[in-house]
Amino acid sequence: HIIIETSGLADPGPLAAVFWLDEELESQLFLNGIVTVVDLKNLERHLDDPHKLNTGYVNEALKQISYADQLLLNKTDLVSSRDKERTMHRIRQINPLAQVHCTKYSRVNLDTILNIRGFELDSGIKCMTE
Repeated sequence: HIIIETSGLADPGPLAAVFWLDEELESQLFLNGIVTVVDLKNLERHLDDPHKLNTGYVNEALKQISYADQLLLNKTDLVSSRDKERTMHRIRQINPLAQVHCTKYSRVNLDTILNIRGFELDSGIKCMTE
């Protein structure tokens, strides 16, 4: 496994595109999935940034959530259950298909985020037919 971490609010799209190689190259590498760590305490501030609203700019927090196969909601212990529920609703409006895991200090079992198979067509079809 090779895990690539992009710190802060980075657009995962260009990096993911690197892994969509021509089949004739028979690459040993493939994109298994995109995992996004969401700072639940500060997410709404990033989504509602007044400098980026109504300017045609799609903010990075929105892009990261929309690309994700897995979402790790971090700092869940720092928000009220009401704020968590409201923010979770917004996340689901952006990406209703991602698996969501609540974390503290970003601790997660690696089996949860490895072998996602988010970019294998058979995986998506199986998921949609279950």
